[in-house]
Amino acid sequence: MKRSYLAMVICLIFISCEKEDIDNSPGDGSLQGEINGVEFNMNAAKYEEISGDRLQFEIFAEMSAADDVCDFSPSGYRVFFVCEDTDDRQDLFLDLQNFEGFTITLFEPANANNIIATEGYFEITARDGNLIEAVMDVTAVDDTFVKGSFVAELCE
Repeated sequence: MKRSYLAMVICLIFISCEKEDIDNSPGDGSLQGEINGVEFNMNAAKYEEISGDRLQFEIFAEMSAADDVCDFSPSGYRVFFVCEDTDDRQDLFLDLQNFEGFTITLFEPANANNIIATEGYFEITARDGNLIEAVMDVTAVDDTFVKGSFVAELCE
């Protein structure tokens, strides 16, 4: 009996000592996170309509208020992806067996590194003329994730 009790206590100690998960749940406010361990704070975002039922987004960290988002050529940290033109939540996935997936790329310029996020989701929450408001919570690895909301402007 004492051995059973001791075994249960030891199991509880091991369970309580497990590594805590990082809270990457979407927060209220601007899209932010880390790309390869470097802080990422969204500054501007744009989108284009492609193939009729798909949208291409590009989100920038380094852009001044004087720049036109549609003519901006980024050189810094950014996030980009193509998604379905739907207001439904779109979960990220990568199926190498069937060559299918919905991924989001996080670009780290110091090493020209494209980091592919395959966990999380993206969702369009509102549309107003040429603006789309969306939320995302995506993770590639422990030090590469973005979460929060953003507004993107249509560029043609």
